[in-house]
Amino acid sequence: MQKDWDFIVQTVNKIGKRFQMTAIAPVPRKAAAKAIGTSKEALTTTPSRFEPVLGSNDEMINSGLLRDSRAFQELMGWSTRQALSKAVQSNRVFYLTHKSERYFPAFYGDSAYERSHLEAVSKILGDLPGGSKLQFFLTPKRSLDGQTPLQGLAAGRFAKVKDLASAFAEVPVPRS
Repeated sequence: MQKDWDFIVQTVNKIGKRFQMTAIAPVPRKAAAKAIGTSKEALTTTPSRFEPVLGSNDEMINSGLLRDSRAFQELMGWSTRQALSKAVQSNRVFYLTHKSERYFPAFYGDSAYERSHLEAVSKILGDLPGGSKLQFFLTPKRSLDGQTPLQGLAAGRFAKVKDLASAFAEVPVPRS
């Protein structure tokens, strides 16, 4: 188990260096091992205790950050492909295309985030490409005190993240 954890930490650090990101906060090994269980589980889930990190498409698919259509549909609890299609058409969720397949961010199914907030931010990002939307969610922002928009959403900063999404997409923010 410790070898698996060391491998995960090294991989995350390499990815972070690649994108000039730093770790948010260290997670004690015992707590991490308890949180993710076996290494097989670590590769098939996106626990809310671990912040997703931008990497290559292959890295994000292998780590479970991006899920294929079927796995994403199961994660979301949608019984039909039509539900997924409607969510995509209305910009509530987005996908990236990799090797002619669609992959969706697993953070939509993470209990750390209010799904309606993720969907609202995705709608504001509108017709931007999926890669741009993913970059928005996973890139630390100075106006969020160095947090990513995902971390901001988890911390209850929905209004601020909506404003940032509007600026990122260059659209006016609807006032409620």
